[in-house]
Parts: sequence; structure tokens; C-alpha cells
Amino acid sequence: ALARSSAERAALEELERASESTNPALTFALDESHRLSTEAVLLTHILSAPEELDALIEALLGSDLHALIVPTDEEAARLVGRIDEEGTTGEVVFLGGCAGTCGAKAHEGRRLIDELSFDPGYASRIEALIGDVFVVDALADALSAHRRDASVRYASLDGCVVDPSGRISCVRRSEEDRRNSALARRRALERVREEEAVAAKRHDDEKRADSQREEDLRGAQTEALRLSESLAGLKGRLDSARAALEDAKRSAAQGEQERVRLFKEQEENRAFLEQAKPDSDSLERDLAEVEASLSKNKDEVVDLQRDLSPLQKKIVSLSEQVSDARLEAA
Repeated sequence: ALARSSAERAALEELERASESTNPALTFALDESHRLSTEAVLLTHILSAPEELDALIEALLGSDLHALIVPTDEEAARLVGRIDEEGTTGEVVFLGGCAGTCGAKAHEGRRLIDELSFDPGYASRIEALIGDVFVVDALADALSAHRRDASVRYASLDGCVVDPSGRISCVRRSEEDRRNSALARRRALERVREEEAVAAKRHDDEKRADSQREEDLRGAQTEALRLSESLAGLKGRLDSARAALEDAKRSAAQGEQERVRLFKEQEENRAFLEQAKPDSDSLERDLAEVEASLSKNKDEVVDLQRDLSPLQKKIVSLSEQVSDARLEAA
């Protein structure tokens, strides 16, 4: 839509320039005013009318439709002097300072300038040109109104104008001429510029939306990458946990086997202890008897030692005597 509106706008602007270029004096005056930053504007650029009034306004204004509005009469005179200095040819209509106005006295029909759209700052210029024109439906109505009041001009919607002098002019345009009229071109240009502005805004909004979507996509891709990495890490931890679980299961199975073995061994030991308990009691009794017998024997040994002690002494004495006897015999 933007490309189409831009192309249509460029084409209409080219038509405007081509139309203006057919009048070298007007083109020069525009360029000269723009060069000096003078606030000059073409009447067709500030005047807008309903489509059904295009032909009527062109008939009323004639060459005045392409008038150049300048701030003052002095500026108009300066531009005329510059045109003469350059030797440029053509016709230029200037609308200078604030012209006088026609009274808003009531007349038959509708006042033409009330049907038009324009910058209020140019109202005095517009009123000076067509402030005395009142619009009626048909030529018969214009003639009837003129007979009752000939102080103003009456224009009919079918393109006829009755002057105060009684002069009647009639304008007929082909359909193509209507489409290519200065006001129609300007209206189309303004419409296309508005469409282009809307399309440009929509295009900018779409570009911003696209940029936002691209940014969101990049963010989503970044987040997806982060989640993928996180998922890979979680998967690795899950695999490790599964491996640890399998190890734990194997360890638990081994532990269970060891528990069963120990339990079995405990039961066997318990059975062995239960079986060995009577022998233990018997051994304890035998041990007590042996200890008692040993104690008794110990007492007897003590008694024997006591009885033998004199004998030992006697034996020692006899041994000494035998030794002495041997010594003597020798």
C-alpha cells in the first residue's frame, strides 16, 4: 500500500510540476519567492472544494485559479520587476495584501465561499475573488435571482454564471477534463498524501512490530537455547541419577544377600549355642571338681613339704658327713 501510494503521489506531483512548467513566468515567480523564503503559495494549494463545484470555480476564476498569493502588494511588485529583469514570458496573477471584502448581505442561494475549505489566513483574498458569488441549482434559478437582485453574481451547479451586468457564461467540461482539472488534481494529491501518510505510519508500525517480533524471536531462540542446554544438563543428571539408582539397587541386592547370609549364620550360631549349652554346663561342673581336687592336692603337697623339710635337712647333713669321710679317707 505504501509503495502504491508513493508512486501515485509522485505521479500527481509530476503532473503538478508539468502543469506549472507550461507557464515560465509563474514558475520563475515561485522559484524566486522560495529562494528569498517569501511566504508565497499558489491559490490551488490552499483552496479545496466539493467535486461538483470544480467546473464552476474554474469558470469563475479562469486564470485567477492559478494566482500566486504573496504577503504584500510590494512583494508582488518586486516579483513583477524580477520577471521583467529575466525577460520571462507568461501570465502571473498575484494576490497581494488584504483586499477589501464584500458584505455578507443575504442573497438568494448559498454563498460560494461557505462551500469551500481554505486557511482562514487567506480568507480576505478568497473573498475578494469570489465573495460576491452565490450558488443556485440551475441557470433558470440564476436568471430569476438576477432579475430580483443584480448586485452579485449567481452561479448554477450546471456550470453557468450570471454577472451583475447580465452577462451569461456557460462552461462544459468532458469527463476527462473534470478528472484532470487543477482542483481535482490537487484534491487527489492531498488524498494520496494522506493515504501515503497513513500507509507510511502503518508501514512503520509494521516494521516496529516486525522488529519487535524479531527481537521476541531472538529472545525466544536464546531462551530455547538456554532451555536446551538446561535440558541437556538435566538429562545428564537424570542419566547419572539412573546409573546411581542402578548401583544402589545392586548394592541393595548385595546388602540383602549379605543380610540373609548373616541372618542364616546368626541362626546357625544360635542353634550351635543352644546345642553346646549342656556341654558347657558339664564342663563347668568338671572344672569345679578339678579345681576342688587341685586345691586338695595343693594342701596335701604343703603337708608333704612340711613333712619332708626335716628329712631334707637330715639328708643335707648326711651328705656333708659323707663328703667329710671321703676327704679323710683320701
